[in-house]
Amino acid sequence: MNRAEAQEYRRQVQMVFQNPSSCLNPRQSVGSAIAAPLHAQGIDPPGGVKTRVRELMDRVGLRPDHYNRFPHEFSGGQKQRVGIARALALEPRLIICDEPVSALDVSVQAQVVNLLQDIQADTGVSYVFIAHDLSVVRHFAERVAVMYLGKIMESGATRDVFDEPRHPYTRALLSAVPQPDPEADRGRRIRLSGDLPTPANPPSGCVFRTRCPLRPTLGEAEQARCAGEVPPAGGPACHFADRALAAH
Repeated sequence: MNRAEAQEYRRQVQMVFQNPSSCLNPRQSVGSAIAAPLHAQGIDPPGGVKTRVRELMDRVGLRPDHYNRFPHEFSGGQKQRVGIARALALEPRLIICDEPVSALDVSVQAQVVNLLQDIQADTGVSYVFIAHDLSVVRHFAERVAVMYLGKIMESGATRDVFDEPRHPYTRALLSAVPQPDPEADRGRRIRLSGDLPTPANPPSGCVFRTRCPLRPTLGEAEQARCAGEVPPAGGPACHFADRALAAH
């Protein structure tokens, strides 16, 4: 992209960061932080920047009269609301949410997730929601992509991935979700052996093969295929996904 195209792209794609305390300048008022994207893009909205910022603060559940306060005067959940307001300032089409609730208390997590859903219902904005908390993912997402070493192992509608996981790694992840009944939980856990490889030097073929629970059940020719052939994209990234599903 040239400079003009890059600037337009930045208007359409915004981000909410993981740690709300570290993504805000402690020397900058929250009103100035929310207004920063508008100034960077040279946008003067109707009624002025301050009016737009106060509207955004009200939209995310902050009091507009907090405009001149600084980040240390806010709780973690309030700081994350500032981050969300800042991401909304340019009316983007897509917001990337990088672990947006992992640094917050559980009760506050629910408030932030519900806020994001309400904003989506009102504006039609799309989210890429990055998270490791599977309960939050299941509640929030319409589609899920499960990643390992930077590769997509499985993707699909949320209900399909959670109710009928086909990739061995997806099955292992879901088996690690705690259950309220210890007796029901016993024996269902799939434990992965070995150390996590470095992303800088991933295994050949299937990147999950060195820790795959199916590996002991495979013959030499099948293991050689895992080591030498990258699973096809577009479905579960496993040569033997049907076998994994049968085991499940």
